[in-house]
Amino acid sequence: MARCIMLFFVAIAFSANGQQLSTGTSGLYAGGRGINGPPVSSRDVSAFSTIVNINGTDGYYLQGLYLGTAVTVIDGEKVAGVPYLYNEWLPGTVITDDGRVVDAFPLKYNVYDQSVSFLNGKDSLEITDPVKEFSLKPPVANGNSVAIRFISAKLVNPNARKTEYYDVMIDDAAGILLKSIYKKVKTAENGLLTGSTKGYLDFATTYYFYNKSTKKISKVVPVQGQIVRLLALTEQQQQNLRVASVEFEKETSLNNFFISYFASLKTK
Repeated sequence: MARCIMLFFVAIAFSANGQQLSTGTSGLYAGGRGINGPPVSSRDVSAFSTIVNINGTDGYYLQGLYLGTAVTVIDGEKVAGVPYLYNEWLPGTVITDDGRVVDAFPLKYNVYDQSVSFLNGKDSLEITDPVKEFSLKPPVANGNSVAIRFISAKLVNPNARKTEYYDVMIDDAAGILLKSIYKKVKTAENGLLTGSTKGYLDFATTYYFYNKSTKKISKVVPVQGQIVRLLALTEQQQQNLRVASVEFEKETSLNNFFISYFASLKTK
């Protein structure tokens, strides 16, 4: 069954920052070149959000559960939570397949249906032009921001049949460590939710390794034996990298291991 999210919208047109902009069915234009997309809902529930870290002390993605205040309608059913990676509009940059670069508008990444929207005034539009990559700049504890880069799955897997984006964790000359972030609808345990809302949106992640030499992408199973086979590590490499002591199930450990692995390739 095709899945859909109920959305409400308006369309506007105006000029800002010296760039002629228009939205609606004609798309968003900057410098005469446009990003097209249908309007989608703009909803701010940040004042009611419950913010936790989806990886505990491991990683910096924030999870806005919003279970008590926000409801998303999916396939006609009410589901607690929001479909976004960050519910806040964030600074960012979009690069389309044909090379257009747009960085004048705040962005949101919908990890449920793998779409990107931009904010135009008080209204938002979903980008339907093919996106090569985009970045988001969420705030961090020290008040600064760190750009998180996402690339289209088609850049590393030309046979990808659906739109999906990967977080670029490490981009090395030998390969790329990637993370797929998405949300799934889960059934709430008894007592967690009340009323007609029985399901909620929850995060899930999958890691991938793209080998630039073979141009092959493989799923990364965070288990010692699987990592050894994936990278075809010799006994000596395993000793040098201290594979036996790595806690691969922890994202920071996995990330640090690949940093060490890529560095070891440069010393051969």
